[in-house]
Amino acid sequence: MRSDPLDAIQRVSPLPHVVSVTHEGETILLDAITSRYFRLNGTGGRIWSLLCEGMELTAVAATMADEYGVDLNTIRADLTKLISQISAAGIVACS
Repeated sequence: MRSDPLDAIQRVSPLPHVVSVTHEGETILLDAITSRYFRLNGTGGRIWSLLCEGMELTAVAATMADEYGVDLNTIRADLTKLISQISAAGIVACS
């Protein structure tokens, strides 16, 4: 049985050198050190805003499931994928 990566991480914090702006339903992230841009759709942008509020991942998943009316397991899978991507890009710290 494969363990869920969200079980090993409690909190994901955007790093201070990452600037974000939301415009027309998209959230754009700029890594001020590397000058790399990242684009998040509306759902990814909502997750980003919850992470910026300091919410723990279990609370982010529960909030997203409630707000979007989606099964918690589906949300956890999507959240795991996004966290993996932004962590690999070096724009968040996981603890």
